[in-house]
Amino acid sequence: MGTGSDLWHAGRTDARRARKLRGGVGEFCREMDLARRGRNTAKGRAALLRFRQKAGLIRVDSTVARIAQQVDAERQVACSVEFVGTAADPIADRLRDSGIDVATIYGRDRFDPEAERLKFQTGQAKVCVFTTVASISLHAGESLPDGSQASTEPRVGVFHRARFSGIAGRRVTGRTHRDHRVSPWHIAYAEGTVEEQVGKVMVERIAAASDTVGSDTTGLADWQSSSGPTGCRPRSRPRTAWRPGLGRDPPHRACR
Repeated sequence: MGTGSDLWHAGRTDARRARKLRGGVGEFCREMDLARRGRNTAKGRAALLRFRQKAGLIRVDSTVARIAQQVDAERQVACSVEFVGTAADPIADRLRDSGIDVATIYGRDRFDPEAERLKFQTGQAKVCVFTTVASISLHAGESLPDGSQASTEPRVGVFHRARFSGIAGRRVTGRTHRDHRVSPWHIAYAEGTVEEQVGKVMVERIAAASDTVGSDTTGLADWQSSSGPTGCRPRSRPRTAWRPGLGRDPPHRACR
């Protein structure tokens, strides 16, 4: 057993390490523009926004791994994100670092959206990372403006985080559901956390929005029933899970 002096020095070392860690986290938050200023405390919508930003940031590695897996299976991947600094940029950067070409449709005036879209549609880029929920087509076999046809490789959609809006979620899936072309969409969430419930609610809202226009929502109902009555399974340690198959076999009009 250590002496009182040993324990005192050990405590001082731990305190220094804790201060260094806090300083590193603070510096990181300032660089990512996530730091609070003055007496700014997270409440209400601000707290929700920060939760969504941080949850997206810590999931970057698992999303990149998931996308790379789909690319290896000879599929083109449409990855939907909500935020640029904590999701779109790090995902795109890490994919490029791993040798995967990426089309990027996000940020104001940073990229030419149509040029990036065509990069994905022609197969030059196997992945498209985007924030928009409408006005772009990413489906296979599209008739392009120059008279050629988009690549016919199967598309797979990835929700980096479940959307809080069912309408937005439905519109996102519609980016790859066009002209009788459909594709599965995968939703990432941390098991045993509120995110799992958010994902279930999003699917319920997509089903409700689809019902209003007479779409077939059988697949969505099956997804909900497979999630259990609450959609949450407590775990001692949350981990990222992927729920596959959203929109697997909808009719043409289901996700326009």
